[in-house]
Amino acid sequence: MSRARTTLAFVPLALLASTASAQQIYRVDHEAHPGGDGSSWNSAFQSLQDALDAANADADRDEIWIREGVHMPTYQQSQS
Repeated sequence: MSRARTTLAFVPLALLASTASAQQIYRVDHEAHPGGDGSSWNSAFQSLQDALDAANADADRDEIWIREGVHMPTYQQSQS
């Protein structure tokens, strides 16, 4: 019976680990080459807005890392 309890205790931990690995990190560097996908510093997005758009399209929890400086989103909502 203790073996069954041990196995059941590891199931939630395994689910948490698989969820955490699904997170995407998007990188922003204003000096990056155009056309990056944010997946690494070598292919970073040039703008924060591109990273925000990519994170918004992804259902998982995402992180956005900024190389340096101050970055502002460029999207503005219409006022209706």
